[in-house]
Amino acid sequence: LGNLKEYFPGYKDQGFDVAGFVMWQGYRDTLSGAYANFYEENLLAYIDSMRNDFADYTTSSLIPFVAATIGHSGCDMDQWTDRAKQIWQAQMDAADKRTNVITIDARPSWRLMKDSPIQDFAHYHKNANVYLEVGTKLGWAMADLVQGKSRLERPKCPA
Repeated sequence: LGNLKEYFPGYKDQGFDVAGFVMWQGYRDTLSGAYANFYEENLLAYIDSMRNDFADYTTSSLIPFVAATIGHSGCDMDQWTDRAKQIWQAQMDAADKRTNVITIDARPSWRLMKDSPIQDFAHYHKNANVYLEVGTKLGWAMADLVQGKSRLERPKCPA
């Protein structure tokens, strides 16, 4: 951020604002009991740390933060490991434990291997539709936080 001209030649010292943070991760943390056990604590600390570290670069009193859950195997959580369930729940709970945070549930966007280009479970079988849907949900959720509105219909898994 200290040298924006190098990366953005059109930047002319007109200032900028860190309007928010977006994050989608967590699968690798499902592979370790230690990571899963401390995931919620670490996620909340990460949100706090990012907000503190970038406080000088924003006009917001509390930088918006939008996260997407892991969504591997979709809505059928009977297929999920206990660690994956633990991490998913921690991601969902973050919005209740920090102000100005929205969590997007990525489970409804999961696609089966038969509908995807390659078998790559950790990366959602590299199915572009998954990335497009989750990215769109993240973007609209950020717009909702920044504008103080709620326009996004967030698909949920069947009960």
